[in-house]
Order: sequence, then C-alpha cells, then structure tokens
Amino acid sequence: MLDPASGTLTFPAEAIRLAIDEVKNKYGEGSIRPLIKDHVLRNFYAFELMMAPYAIGHLKIGFVLDEYGYRLKENERFNLFLTNTLDFTKEDPSKFIFIEQTLAKESQEALKVKEEIPVMVVMGNPPYSVSSSNTIEQDSDFKKLYESYKERVRKEERNIQPLSDDYIKFLAFAHWKVKQAGQGIVGMITNNSYLDGLIHRDMRKKLLDDFDEIYILNLHGSSKRQEKTPEGGKDENVFDIQQGVAIIILVKNKNLNKLIKYTDVWGLREGKYGFLDNYDIENTRWQNLKPIDPQNFFVVKNFGEEGKYKKFISISDIFAKFNAGIATGKDDVLVDFNKHSLLRKLSINDKSVFEAFMENNKVHKELVKKWLDELSNINIEEQIKEYSYRPFDNRYVIYNSKILQRARKEIMDNFIRENIAISITNSSSQEKYNEVFISNKIADKHLTGQQTYVFPLYLYSEEKRQQTIFDGQEKLDIEGVQHTLRANKGKSPNINWTNLPTFCSTLQSFTSSITGSFMQPTETIFYYIYAILYSNIYRQKYQEFLKIDFPRIPFTKDDNLFKALAQRGEQLVNLHLLKSKELINPLVKFPVRGDNSVEKREWKNDQVWINDKQYFAPIKEEVWNYYIGGYQVADKWLKDRKGRVLSSEDIKHYCKVATAISETIEIQKEIDRLYSKVEKLI
Repeated sequence: MLDPASGTLTFPAEAIRLAIDEVKNKYGEGSIRPLIKDHVLRNFYAFELMMAPYAIGHLKIGFVLDEYGYRLKENERFNLFLTNTLDFTKEDPSKFIFIEQTLAKESQEALKVKEEIPVMVVMGNPPYSVSSSNTIEQDSDFKKLYESYKERVRKEERNIQPLSDDYIKFLAFAHWKVKQAGQGIVGMITNNSYLDGLIHRDMRKKLLDDFDEIYILNLHGSSKRQEKTPEGGKDENVFDIQQGVAIIILVKNKNLNKLIKYTDVWGLREGKYGFLDNYDIENTRWQNLKPIDPQNFFVVKNFGEEGKYKKFISISDIFAKFNAGIATGKDDVLVDFNKHSLLRKLSINDKSVFEAFMENNKVHKELVKKWLDELSNINIEEQIKEYSYRPFDNRYVIYNSKILQRARKEIMDNFIRENIAISITNSSSQEKYNEVFISNKIADKHLTGQQTYVFPLYLYSEEKRQQTIFDGQEKLDIEGVQHTLRANKGKSPNINWTNLPTFCSTLQSFTSSITGSFMQPTETIFYYIYAILYSNIYRQKYQEFLKIDFPRIPFTKDDNLFKALAQRGEQLVNLHLLKSKELINPLVKFPVRGDNSVEKREWKNDQVWINDKQYFAPIKEEVWNYYIGGYQVADKWLKDRKGRVLSSEDIKHYCKVATAISETIEIQKEIDRLYSKVEKLI
C-alpha cells in the first residue's frame, strides 16, 4: 500500500488500524505483532514532501502501533519517505555530507519504491495546483502514461493547462503503479473537475481502458460552479476549498466484468460527513454509467435531444471569423479601473520606479526589460483602450501585442472602430448554461467565464473590396447613440451567408416596433442569435450540448417570428451595453448620503448594502443572484471594488446595471414565449 501525498499520515494510520482490527477479529490478539512486523512495516509506504508533516507522520504511526502494544526497535521504521512523488531524479548519496547525505539516501529508497516495488493499493488526497511546477522525467514509463491523458486534446484544444494540475499527475502516478503491478486498487479524493471537463476526455478514456471497475462518489460543493442541491438548497464542500470534490475507486482485475458506477452526494457538510460514515461500496445506491466516446463523461448526462440539436447551425459556422479574448498575462499590472492610473503604472519617466513596481508585482525581469524597450518607443496613452473585462465592467488595458501575452489582433483590431460582438464559451463548468454577453470593445478572455470567444458583427480591412447587397447604408443601431456606419472602405459583415438557411438571403430591412431603430439584415441575424442564446427554454433543453461545444442556433423560417426575436435581441444588446432608453431613469436608487465606501456586499429585503449606512434599492433577490458565466454580476462588480470609494459615475453605473438585469429577466420571459414556436417552424 502507498499514500503518495501522505501529509501527517491520516490515511495510512487508518489503514493500519483497519488491517490490525480485521486480523485480530479473525485470528486473535496473538496475530497482531507478526502482522505489524511482517506486513505493515514491510508493505505499507508513504511519501511526503514537507518536513513538518513528515516528522508528525512518523510520530503518529509510532503512537498507532503503540496502541496495539508494538514499540518500534532502533533498527525499525515505518516506510515514510521525505520525497517529491513526481521527482525521479537519481542522486548519488556519496556526493553529499551530513544531513544532505541522509536525505539523499532517503530519496534513493523512495525512488526504489517508485520504480521497482509492486504496489497494489494507492490511496490518498493529493494536492491541487493548476499552476503546478512539478515536472516528470522525460522518456519514463510514468511520463508516457501521463502524456496519454493529452493524446487527442493537445491536437484539438487550445488550452490544456488544467491537465498539468498536480492532482491529475498524482492520479496518473497511482494509475501507473497499479498498471505496473498488473492488478490492484486506487482510492483517491480529489478535485472533481476531471469528471466532466472537456479537456479531460483522454484521461477518462485511459482510466476506462485500464481499470475494470470504477466507482465515483461525487461530493460536489463547488463554489466556482455555484452548485445547489437538486431541490435548490445549499450545497457545501467537505473541505474549506472552492473546487468541488469527488472520491474515485479504481479496480484492476482481469477476472472482473467492466462496470462504472456513480452517485451524487448533495447538501450541507455535516450531511455529507454522515453519508461517508454510514455508507460504503456495498450499501451505496449507485447508478450505472455508460460513457460514450469521445467525451466519456464520468457523470450522468442527458443527450436525448441530440438528433434535433445537431440539425441546428453552429455559431462557429455562422460567423466567418472569431477567436478567444485577450490574455494579458498580468492583469494586475496591465489592466486598471482608471486610464490615468494605468498610464502612471506604465510610465517609464523614472526607470528605477518602473522596475521596482514591476518587481513588487512579480513581473519577470526579462519581461520587464522587453516592456521597457517597447514602452520607450510608443505613445503609451494612445495605446490605452477601453476594455470589456467582465460583464457590465469595462476597464482599461494597454493594447500592444508586444506587451500583452495574447493580443488576438486579427479579431480585436476590428473594435478600434465601431463594432459589437457576441461573447460566448465553447465549454462550461456551470450547472446552468449562462455564458453569453455582448461586447463593443476589445475583450478579455474571461469576459464570460473560463474561456471567452468573440464573434464580431463586422470585419474591417484597409483593402478596397467589392460591395455586397448589404453594404452602403448599413447601420449599427445602438439605442441612444444611433451611429451610422456608412460604406466604410473595407467594412464587411462577418457572416458566412452560404451556411445560413436560404430564406436568410431574402430578409428585408425593417424598423423595430420596440426601439424604432432601422435594422439591416445582418443586424437582424445578429440580434436573433443573441435572443436565442438568452432563451431559458433553449438553455435548459440543450444545456448538456451547450457545455461541451459552441452553441447551435435554430433558425425559424417564419419571417414575423424571426423579426420579433431579433427585436428582443436588440433590446438585450442595448441593455447590456447600458445604452437603452430604459436606463435613463433607472429603477434602482442610492438613497442615503455617506462616504460611498465599499466595505461589504450584503443583500437583504431588496437592498444591497455596501457599508453600515448606504445601500442600493430596490434590488430583487433574482437580480442579486443573476449570473452571467461564472459571475454573480451584481455582487462581483462590488466585490472587485471592495475598499474603494464609489464615484458619482460608479453609482450611476451600478444603478443602471441592476436595472438592466431586472429588465433582462423580463425580456427573457418574452423570448421564451416566442421560442416555444421556433422549433415548430424551422
């Protein structure tokens, strides 16, 4: 048995107690001593990286054995080694002296366990660290197995960084050790993201291939996913962490029939502890899973509407060009609430001050030098642009491809001039799909969640091009601004007309009966798509598909219905850009004088309190709890400003945001009323 991330040996200590108690009950007290001497001290192993838990672990095992009347002799020890499980470096102890030599010898003993000793049980609670610095020795069998977790996704996905998380490396290590032994069991409690993460599909496939029985107890509790119980109640984590948690038990035995069983445990922490105390593999009510390639999800999924959904048109086929949002690589330095504040940060008038500031913000020296060279050759102020950072939260960023980690210029250059874009994800970890927003500025990669893709309405080019039937008097009507984009040389709709139903080519311009704006066919299609993506019926019906790929859009051939939805979509766009006439006199007010400092965020009785004296109201609970992507919008905006003093513009902005969310909820009801007819008239 091996615990590869043992901490203070909680798991091995309990395993020892269970083994001794079982043998004692079967064979009597006389069997305890030989069991400890011949089995526990020979075949139980543990690894720990940190010195303090390593020392405590040795003491703990000594106390456990002492409970059963066994005292370790001078030449005896429990096989707990001070080592990094993932480090296979071979060091010659003779090169070291004193304590270093002792540690090197211990490392070599641990390496023997890692590479040579067959291990049939691997268990524990490995560390979680998505930014893991642990590397695995090249060309080793362990490395080959771990890399197989990325076999297909490295060719198909842009961001597979989460597969470098330590917990995945430790699971791979356990997988490798049991596979090496030919049979055995892995039991681990870990982050549960691999159960349904899109980029984890190769990992799931390899586990399915190499193990015969798989049991998954999903303990949920993710605050990042805003998880609630199926009844809508509170769902707590069993640990004090944000990530959801799951227990997996993997059994390798060629004599067993293949099966995979799954169950959910929801609710409060104490209830989950009670479940774990009272249930085991035998008496748990499991569901049988039948994972389907290529995703092979380790959770229950409902793909009953797949046939119908596949007939809709993917948004990635509707728009000619799209890409992920900007990745700055250093938001705290390159993004700011205030343009002048960002300008001061990036000022190189005093080189030593600039370097000290960057050092304090942990910017690598080579990067600081690169930035200095670039900033000395540009007009910094001209390159600071408004930035769609989070829903309803515009900030400022320096838009320079030599400073930003990923500037995405091919797409983002189209927002230097007037434009709008649908911003969505192609994968979602949220319980309910809601990762859709609008942007009219260069946009951040996390605008709507973990990876935002930007689909602009228009593309701009300096090259002269032949005009199409949709050129000329095209307008981008944002209510309250009413700018007209007239035949800009090189401006074209970002639409793949050939991928749309034929009736789209016959769409006529019309005047909205709701906003009074004149809507061109290109805009009509854009607003129609936005409305569909905000239908709660559509989201709920197809949420499993929306979580794993870009959304597919059903196009109704009913002209009146199409235009009715487009008008609702335009309403939403205007609200989400805070340009709607409905926001001139917002419903939400800030009624009490004070210092305007954000000291807390607390909702009660339709009031959102920012300190002990001041609040915004009326804000209904459904508005307070409204999510776009991973963000509880009304709370997130205040959270990011905690410790700051709200300006007059900030106060106006928040009143408009809360009002816009309230109006959005009502318009979504109208969209659902219309959507109920869409699929009947395709």
